[in-house]
Amino acid sequence: MDKIIEDFFGGMVKKTLENMTEFGQDTFSYYLNLDKAINSVSPSFSFDTLYQYVAALSLGIAIMLFLKKGFEIYILWNDGDSDLDPLVFLASFIKMTVVIVWFNSAYGYGVEIAAKLFNRLLEAITGNVTGKDFLSGLINLVDLNNGILFVVFIIVLLVNSIRLVIQFFGRGIELFILRIGIPLAALDMLNADSVAWRAYIKKLTQLILTLTLQIFLYFLSLLIPINGLKNFIFAIAIQLTAIKLPGFLSELLVVSAGNGGLISKASTGAHLVSSIKSILGKR
Repeated sequence: MDKIIEDFFGGMVKKTLENMTEFGQDTFSYYLNLDKAINSVSPSFSFDTLYQYVAALSLGIAIMLFLKKGFEIYILWNDGDSDLDPLVFLASFIKMTVVIVWFNSAYGYGVEIAAKLFNRLLEAITGNVTGKDFLSGLINLVDLNNGILFVVFIIVLLVNSIRLVIQFFGRGIELFILRIGIPLAALDMLNADSVAWRAYIKKLTQLILTLTLQIFLYFLSLLIPINGLKNFIFAIAIQLTAIKLPGFLSELLVVSAGNGGLISKASTGAHLVSSIKSILGKR
């Protein structure tokens, strides 16, 4: 009876693993540049074109805000930043323009460099083993018929892997949205405190860091049983850590804010809304 159950579930697991080999080939840069995956599905879609439209709109708004804010500060003297050095104000406008125009290109170069470093780190640990090799190794383990408990561990590992891949796509979509909004968020750089801009960049950085660590833990969890250790409990623990990592990092950032975390967070949120209203309301 155990043999029948083992063969039944083992066959299903093997077939699922074979279908998942394409996900095993997805790399760090794939999820950070999910627009390329969208383009492969819909060739008419172009992230660069979309970004150019948003950047052009943002530049128009930026010029109007710069002229209006400069007139109110240094001619009418009715703005709260009247003590701001004109050179500092001009430098803020130049930095904002550079971010709007060059962020997309700089992001692409940054992802390429980060992907190379990430791949070298994986190579140092795995010895040039790819994600496809990881899943192929699991298929070979199923073929060894090591018992029903062994198959159950692989099923748990497989379910967690699917959950992680779904999270990768979700975070990739969130990153896609944040990248589109960068030109509009950069408008806050004209304000002296730039609270909205700093909060936006903090969210973007946190998202990239979370995705990087999750992908690293994902590959590490699959490496363990393939190396012959068969420590599936350890591998499952690593995957569960990867799944819970976003919440852990969020809590860590709140704690690192010091005492009065909730009050500080509420104050920052209120200031963020106020800054966005000041940007849009003064046009």
